[in-house]
Amino acid sequence: MIIDQLSHADFYQSLGSRFARAMDYLRTEDLSKLPDGRNEIDGDRLFAMVVDEPTRPLDQCLWEAHREYHDVQYVVEGVEQMGYAHIGQMNVSVPYDPAKDAEFFEGAGSMLTVPAGSFVIFTPQDVHKPSVAVGRPASVRKIVMKLAV
Repeated sequence: MIIDQLSHADFYQSLGSRFARAMDYLRTEDLSKLPDGRNEIDGDRLFAMVVDEPTRPLDQCLWEAHREYHDVQYVVEGVEQMGYAHIGQMNVSVPYDPAKDAEFFEGAGSMLTVPAGSFVIFTPQDVHKPSVAVGRPASVRKIVMKLAV
């Protein structure tokens, strides 16, 4: 798991060509005008999910992990908390579904506050709990870059 600001994105280009392309996309696209939902970049290898939704109370959010994709979750507008835990510290609550590339967990982790202009990189061993309200639920616009492993 990595948390940083988009202004430092050049540093993460060395993680590979998909990371480099994802960071370039976040820096060069007009993110306020992208339509909600899936936005194609490089087929199933790299795409952007645009999410405009309110954050939720902690107990209404789920711990999740993915096997086929890294997530780069970039907050465009608003602020949210995201939970993080290593997969070895969690217990599976819903087994992996390859059609959704999702597995759900129970357990405890650390919470991060992620303001606008910041991103978090989650890899397959990073269980995460996104979209958690900071205080009261509030609107957030977020881009979730999906990078094939």
